[in-house]
Order: sequence, then C-alpha cells, then structure tokens
Amino acid sequence: MDLVTFSTREFVAFILILFRVSGIVIFAPVLGSVIIPAQVKVALSVLLALVLLPVVHPAVPAVLTLGYFVAAAASESVVGMIIGFAAGLIFVGVQLGGMQIGQQMGTEIGSIFNPFLETQTSLMSEVFFIFTIFIYLGIGGHRIMLTALVDSFKTVPIGAMVLSPRNLDMLISLFGYLFVIAFAISAPVVLVLFLVTVAMGFVARTVPQMNILIVGFPVRIIVGLVVMIVTLPAVGYFIARAIGAVMQGLSALVAQGH
Repeated sequence: MDLVTFSTREFVAFILILFRVSGIVIFAPVLGSVIIPAQVKVALSVLLALVLLPVVHPAVPAVLTLGYFVAAAASESVVGMIIGFAAGLIFVGVQLGGMQIGQQMGTEIGSIFNPFLETQTSLMSEVFFIFTIFIYLGIGGHRIMLTALVDSFKTVPIGAMVLSPRNLDMLISLFGYLFVIAFAISAPVVLVLFLVTVAMGFVARTVPQMNILIVGFPVRIIVGLVVMIVTLPAVGYFIARAIGAVMQGLSALVAQGH
C-alpha cells in the first residue's frame, strides 16, 4: 500500500475500517478504559486501520455517494460497538458476582474508586475485576479480539451489517450468560456463608449470652476470605473458559446481521 498514491476509494475504505476499529477500541475491555488517554486510543485506531486496509481488501463501490458513506459508516460503527460491548460483558458479570460475595461477607458497605470504569465499586468487585483483567491478558484475550476483528470483515463486509432480531437474541443470551457467570463465581462463598449463618443461629439459641452480631461479622469475613482463596484456582479457570467462549462467539454475533 502506497500512502502517497492513496486513491479516493482507498481513503473511503480506510475511514470505514477506522469506524469499525474505533467502536471496538472505545468499548473493548482494558482498551476502552477511561485511564487510557484519548490520544492513545485515536493513534491505536488509526494504526490498526492502516494495518488492516491491505489485509481485508474492503470492497467499495466505484461510484461513491454521501448516502452510501453515511450508511456504511453507521454500519461499521455498530459492528465495532457490538464486538467491544459483548467482550466487556464478561467483566460486568464478574463484578456482579463480586458484589454478591461482598454483600454476604459484609464488606459491601465500603466502596473504592475503579479507574477503569470511573465509578465507585465494592471491594470484592474490584478484587475480581482486577483478577479478571490479569486472566484476560494472560490468555491473550486482546489477541483473540483482534482475530475476531479481522474475521468480522470476512463474515460481514464493509457496509453489510444490518441489525436483525437474531442479533438482539444473541445479545440477550449474552446478558443471560452474565448472570450465569455472576452466580458461578459467587456460589461457593454464598453457600458457605449461608451455612455459617445457620450455624450462628444455632449458637445464638444455645448460648444467648454471646453477642452474635459482634462475633458474626469477623467470622463471616474470615470464612469468606478463606473460601475465596481456596476456590480461586477453580474460579480463575471458569473465568478463562468464559472469556474464551465469549471471544470465540464475537464473529458469530455480528454475522447474524449479515
């Protein structure tokens, strides 16, 4: 590709690819974080678009009209946003599971600032969020996303994306999978803490002199932390499988609208 002899069709193709790449960079996990400067996101989007231009060989009509460009730009933005948003749902599910654990342990009352989401989150949600980021980068989730981006040009050519009920059905399924992830992450701790609550109820009945409220809070926190540490390898394996499953289905998600 010769940047000096850039034709009009090549320039339009580059801009349309840039729309799709920008949608992913804005909504993708880690890359879409507010702590990453906007200049870095713009530079990365332009670089990826330049690299993809000679690889994907986008088909642009010989006769270009404003209507075609607007429709194609909207289509490419939708494709990028769907891929980035779907990939980020796994982190929302993990945070929801951490929130449930925090509520049962009694740590939900304390909140800290999450710079990635620019909002207040609970302590347990933040722990699982950072843990998921390490897993995401460790298994090459960013590389899988880039592969899905390249494959999306094969399944959905430039300007061919049309939202359909099948897209909405798959997004709804992903939202349902979000709650499955949250339940699977929080289930061990919630179950054990439920048994601890039942046991403390029996203790309160048999030893009424004991202030169960004062004793119960540290016991729940200690037991919850122990269960978290013991089950962390299994939870990490599940999160890695979930990230892989969601990432592998990104191309199929946008293909439903082709």
